[in-house]
Amino acid sequence: MNELTEDKILSDLDQINRKKGQIRETLTFVQESRNEYRATRKKRQVRVLVLTLTSAAAIAILGLILFPSFISFDEASEYHKLYEKYQSGAATRDLMQKDPLAQLATKYDQDQFITARSLADSLLRSQPGNDRLLFFLGLTELELDRFDLAAGHFSSVIPQGGSYELLSRWYLALIYLHQEYYPECREQLSVLKTDKNHPNTKKARQLYRKLRFRSER
Repeated sequence: MNELTEDKILSDLDQINRKKGQIRETLTFVQESRNEYRATRKKRQVRVLVLTLTSAAAIAILGLILFPSFISFDEASEYHKLYEKYQSGAATRDLMQKDPLAQLATKYDQDQFITARSLADSLLRSQPGNDRLLFFLGLTELELDRFDLAAGHFSSVIPQGGSYELLSRWYLALIYLHQEYYPECREQLSVLKTDKNHPNTKKARQLYRKLRFRSER
């Protein structure tokens, strides 16, 4: 083999090696570009997923706020959770022990509701329209699950105003809740939720929000 041929071969090998290097660099660039694209696409997918989930959660929360009627709601359970037996001590502490009104409150406190109801009925014959008697009569009927009668007595107390008005509104609202009369319930709660002097103002506000978009069944 002559010298010219050897030079030609060496020159060709050198070109081949350079092209191999260029090919390796190109392949490396392509692989890096592919990896970068995959990483970018994955991040984009994660962002889209996060955005989708966030939007769905926001819509769900907004729906619960604006349309609480879609929330599972058990009226009977809510009634029993909110209902508390009236504590008559404040209403009778200024009465003598032998006073019929004090005796009525005592019978109520002792869960003798039928006796208390009979006593209240008897006293009302001589004191028709007495708000305290009507209120306790409503309480006894309520404890006996005579909701319509209890509602009638509480409704008779409300127009008189006085110290038993707001209490009567609260128990009347609970009766309407139990009976699923939502507009009537909201009507009572709308008064209670703005009165800072009522002990159940906070509960009235919470219940009012739950019932805002509920219609009568």
